[in-house]
Amino acid sequence: VILANHYEYVTLEALKETDSKITFNVYGIVEKCNLKVIQGKRTQILDLTLTDETEAGFNCSVFGAKDEAFPDVYPGDIVRIHRMQVYKFRNRLKGRCISPKFILVFNKNNKECRPKTVAKSFTFIPKDAARVEELFQWYNKLSEPKLICELSRGDYANIVCQIIGVYCAKKTDAVILKIWDGTKTNQFESTHWGLKEENIDEKLFTVAKNYYVIISVYGQHVATASELKPGQYIEIRDAHLYSPQSNPDEYKLCLHTGTKEGRGIEVLNTNDNRVKKLKERLEKIVVDVMECGNQTDHLLSQNNSLFLNCDISVLPSSQSQRLTQVTNDAEATATIEALNRPLREEGSVVSQNAVISILEASVKPGQCTQEFGEGTQRELQEMDDSEDGMSAPTQQDPVLNKTPLEYRMYLHNAAIQKNPTFSPHSSETEVEWWKSVSTISETDHPTIKPSSIAEIVQHDTPYKFRTLCAVFSYKPNASSMHDLIHLYCSKCSYMTQNAIPSIDPFEERDGLFYFYCPECSTQEVDKKDWSVLNYTYLISFELHDGTGPSSLEAHLWGENAIKFFKGITPEQALKEETVSNSVFQMLWSICPNCKPFNSVGNRDHNYSAYPIINCCLLSYKTSSGTFYQIFDTTLL
Repeated sequence: VILANHYEYVTLEALKETDSKITFNVYGIVEKCNLKVIQGKRTQILDLTLTDETEAGFNCSVFGAKDEAFPDVYPGDIVRIHRMQVYKFRNRLKGRCISPKFILVFNKNNKECRPKTVAKSFTFIPKDAARVEELFQWYNKLSEPKLICELSRGDYANIVCQIIGVYCAKKTDAVILKIWDGTKTNQFESTHWGLKEENIDEKLFTVAKNYYVIISVYGQHVATASELKPGQYIEIRDAHLYSPQSNPDEYKLCLHTGTKEGRGIEVLNTNDNRVKKLKERLEKIVVDVMECGNQTDHLLSQNNSLFLNCDISVLPSSQSQRLTQVTNDAEATATIEALNRPLREEGSVVSQNAVISILEASVKPGQCTQEFGEGTQRELQEMDDSEDGMSAPTQQDPVLNKTPLEYRMYLHNAAIQKNPTFSPHSSETEVEWWKSVSTISETDHPTIKPSSIAEIVQHDTPYKFRTLCAVFSYKPNASSMHDLIHLYCSKCSYMTQNAIPSIDPFEERDGLFYFYCPECSTQEVDKKDWSVLNYTYLISFELHDGTGPSSLEAHLWGENAIKFFKGITPEQALKEETVSNSVFQMLWSICPNCKPFNSVGNRDHNYSAYPIINCCLLSYKTSSGTFYQIFDTTLL
C-alpha cells in the first residue's frame, strides 16, 4: 500500500549526534553493502555505506531478526531510510535503523522508480520520485566512465573497455589485464608483451597494439578478473592511475583491493548503451586496419632503384584514380630523379607537388606487437631539425639518448669507444669504409648506402633502407621453438598464439599437425573453401646503433624469416631438434645477451658483445602507426 504522508529529509552532511529519541530520514547512494548474521544473538545486520551530493562514506547498520527478510541491495542502488538514529562510534558518526521495514531500495535499471521493500505499506509521493531521479542523475554524472586518454596522474575513474588478454601472476597474487577503449594515452606505457600462459586474443591484440594498456587487479577482485575472457566488454569501477612518490615519472593503472566507491569489475551485456558507444569507437579502428589491405609483400617486390632514400611509387589499381594525374612527362621524370637523390645530398629536398603519393601498407598479424621505442617519434618531433632535415651520424646528443646505460654505444663514433665496433674511417671513400665493417649477416643489396636508425625513424614512409646496427633483444625470448612459430591464415589474417593451437587438426603429416582456419570454416559452407593454416616464424628485434634517442622494433616473419635463417623452414625447425637448436644458435649469435645462462649447446661459441647485423628494413604506416619489417637479409 502506497501512502501519501509527508516526511522531511536531510542530507548526509546535516546529520549530527542526537538522543536516541530523535531520528532522521535520508536518501543515499549505496557504495558498499554487506549482510551478516550475528551468531548466538539471532540477529541480522545489513551494513550500508552511503553517499550523496554532500557527504561520502557514511555508514549505517540496519538490524533485523534472524528469520526476517531484507530487500536486495547492490552498490549503485539508492536507499531511503526512515527513523534512523545517529550516534558516534570511534569518533565518527554512524547510523542505526532498527528494522528493514523502514528502508526502500531503488535500482538504477528500474525506470519506473518502483522501490523494493519488505514493508506492507510505505509512503511515496511525486516529491520522492523527483528526489530519486535527481540523485541518480548526480551519481551517474559522477561515475560516468572516462576514456583512457583522459586519465591523469592520481585519477580514480570508471573505465568501459574490452578485454584483450588475461594473465594470472602467481608470485604477486594479481591479475594483469590488457584492455583498450579505442583511445591512446602518453601517460603510461603498454608493457607485459608475450607473457607465458596469458589468455590473449592474438588477432585483437594485433589490431589494438597501439591502443592497449595494462591494468593490475588486486585483492578480492582477482577472482572476478581471472574468469574474464578476451573479447568481453567490462566496466572497471574506481580504477586508479597510481604514481609512487619515490618515482613520480612511473605510472601504473591499478584496481586496488576493497569495494569503496563501488570499486569492482562488471561484465557488460552487448546491448548495454555503454558497450554500444565503445563498439562504435573500436569498430572504426578495426575497419581502418582492414581497409588498408595487406600490401607489404607488394612493396617489398618493387624496383630497387627506389630502394633507399625515395618513396616507393606503387599503388593498387583500385586506388590509383585518387591521385592527381601527372600531365607533363618531363615533370614526372624530374620527380623520379629528385626522389632517387641520397638523403644527405644538397638539394635533395623534394617539393610538395613533386612527391608521389602512396597508400598506407597494412601491417600483418604479429607485426603489430608492442614497439620497443614507443617514445621515439614523439621525442624526435621535439628535436630541432637541422638545415638538411637530418642529423649526421656523428652528431650524437647524449642528452637525447634515453636508452639504458649499457645500451649507450655510439656505434658510429669510433673515437669514444675503447674497442670500436666500426673500424676507423681510414678508407679512401665512405663506400669502402662501410664495406669494411665486420657484420654477421648480409643483404641482397650491398651497394645501397646504409642509413642510421635516427634517419630511419625520422624518414617518411613507406621506404626501404639498409642499416648496420646491434640487436639488443628479441621477442619472444622463448626456450621452445613452438613459441617462435605461429599458424597463419593468408585469407583472413587469423593467427594462433603459438604452434600448438587449441583447435582440432584435420591431418597429421610427417610429424606435424595441420589445421583449418577456424574463422574461414565458420563463414564458408563448402569445406573446399576452408583455408589451411600455414606455419610461419614471428620474431621482433630491438635494433639500435647509438644515433637515436630510443630503439627501433623490426619484425621478421614469413618468407623473409626463412631466408634470414639460411633456408630453414618452420616445419623443419619443429620436426628436428638439431635444426631447432641451429635456429636458436643463430638468434644467440646476433643477440648474445638473450642466450640462457644454463644453455648446454655450443658452449664454445665466442659471441662478441652486440655484434653488428647488416639488414634491410621496410618502413610502412597503417592507422595504428609506423612499423618496420626485415627483408632480403641472411645470416652468415
